[in-house]
Amino acid sequence: MMRGYLRSIANSVKSFMLLAGQDVPLVPKFPKVKDLIDREGMLVEEVSETQEVIQKIEELISEGVPYSKIEQDTELLQEYADGLLDVIYVAIGSLINVGIRPETQEALMQMVCKANNAKFIKLHGVTHRRMHELADLTEKYPDRKIEVRQDQLGNNYAAITDPENGKVKKPSEWQDPKAEMLEILEKSIALGEQSYSASELWGSKI
Repeated sequence: MMRGYLRSIANSVKSFMLLAGQDVPLVPKFPKVKDLIDREGMLVEEVSETQEVIQKIEELISEGVPYSKIEQDTELLQEYADGLLDVIYVAIGSLINVGIRPETQEALMQMVCKANNAKFIKLHGVTHRRMHELADLTEKYPDRKIEVRQDQLGNNYAAITDPENGKVKKPSEWQDPKAEMLEILEKSIALGEQSYSASELWGSKI
């Protein structure tokens, strides 16, 4: 997994918040309720701006504008990207506002990514073995659809999907990342304001 990307952005957001005179605690804890409500309002505002772009697209479609033209509209794409990136910026700031430092954010995100990736079951490369694995999964999940997907490296994975909406379902052996995330937060609280790296928090879990 790519490491350092989220931490770099979070450090930039942290810098902005310090310059703006906003609270940047170094140990996880909830701020005043007013801060939580204010930041919730900021998130809702940014999400609504993204929704406005979708509404614009729907209006253009209703006016008969060909979708082939809409999908290449870079101004609309810029508005949409800007809205989503603002959501990310505010969300990262909200994490900093509750004392979840950039290093801790990175460690927590690694756990979230690990848990999401675990929704897909890696298949073996040999064709006949892969076919047996798929047959076993079909038998194990008779009410689900089993689909073969590939990652960016060409590795094959099985996706257990809902046949009605195509949503990926968790396999029975999937583990909730809650316990690992709690461990990371408790460790960051124990370390207090001293310096630490993200890898010190996630250890050998990734």
